[in-house]
Amino acid sequence: MSQDFIPTLSILNAVVAAVQALTVPESEDKLFDEVRLYDATDVDKAFADLALNRQKKLCFVLPSKHTYQSQLDGSKLDSAKRINFACLVCDTDRKTGREALFGGDKNLGVIALQEELVDQLTGAQLGLRWVVVEPVEGDDFVVFDEHQSSDPGRKGWFQLFSTRAGRANRSIQRL
Repeated sequence: MSQDFIPTLSILNAVVAAVQALTVPESEDKLFDEVRLYDATDVDKAFADLALNRQKKLCFVLPSKHTYQSQLDGSKLDSAKRINFACLVCDTDRKTGREALFGGDKNLGVIALQEELVDQLTGAQLGLRWVVVEPVEGDDFVVFDEHQSSDPGRKGWFQLFSTRAGRANRSIQRL
């Protein structure tokens, strides 16, 4: 039962494609206007882009940590890989904090976007064997446009997900 680890970029690209395809319930409207993949070293840029692109519903995907669980049985090593990734979610900007977070006549709100994202991604295999997306935890945040001192901020949501990313069974070897 040998299987290789699934490359992280393959999973992240599949996540982006899946999120791009998500729709608002009982509608054909896309859940997000724009979905982007950011490198973990570009977290500051991702937050700055969230602050600047206020007319769009956004979801930015960022890689997080990798974990491996291994078990040694005689001369065989069995290792399972798991990756975490985060989705930063913002709705179209609204002047009141309540409307931005909970929605209004013209927007869904950050909470509803996050709930739909979690509901529609949970259990997704993304077209990759052994991959199953699992929600982990989330929390709200506020981003500010650093170029405008009077900026009231833009509300968003940080949602962490985890997925299996393959398994490797190897014989122990000397290098």
